[in-house]
Amino acid sequence: MSRKLILQFETEYEGVFNFTINEPKEGLSQEEVEIEAQKIIDSKALISKDGAPVRLKSAKIVTQDVETLV
Repeated sequence: MSRKLILQFETEYEGVFNFTINEPKEGLSQEEVEIEAQKIIDSKALISKDGAPVRLKSAKIVTQDVETLV
């Protein structure tokens, strides 16, 4: 089973930017996610066609269970 943390940011030009972190640590709190997301925003290291991230819109943990048949 794999887990992903998907951070969705609003961008400078009213777009949306998704940033995925594979296998995030267990038990992440909302506060921890918000602090780390703000570090991403402040770093200005990421940019998309709609500009740099300016605000965290949502954060979701997605769990995926894959069963290989062949």
